[in-house]
Amino acid sequence: MSLQVDLFWSFGAADSAAAIEAASTLARIAYRFELIARNRLAESSLFQSSKILERQATFEQACCTALEAQLTKLGHCDSEEHLAQSPAAPTMDPAVLYQDWDSVQNTQLPPEAQILRATQLESYRRLPVLLLSLDAALSRIAVSTANR
Repeated sequence: MSLQVDLFWSFGAADSAAAIEAASTLARIAYRFELIARNRLAESSLFQSSKILERQATFEQACCTALEAQLTKLGHCDSEEHLAQSPAAPTMDPAVLYQDWDSVQNTQLPPEAQILRATQLESYRRLPVLLLSLDAALSRIAVSTANR
């Protein structure tokens, strides 16, 4: 909530809706990364091949790179050229992760592991959507700030 208030006063009342949306989306992105980290710690490495772990790490890095580019927009609000150069979402498709996990049958996993896996897959699916939402909010902030 503090971040929302800071963004509200930094950008003015006209941009407050976009600032609150951006702060809320950032909190949701952080929550998804937290779920991924918790599930990775709780999951048995017996059900994780090195191929799956490598693809997860690649996807997570792509998400972090996209998030970093999004946050850089806040420092370049006066440059519309910078807006066009920033990637909105990771270029890797999370469907690749689903294919890898499909190789481990659900019936082989205990119920707790099935729940963890489903939660983690949902987090991977949501991250690109959240990054696009953040991009839209930050773009609205940057455009309205540049027009002042």
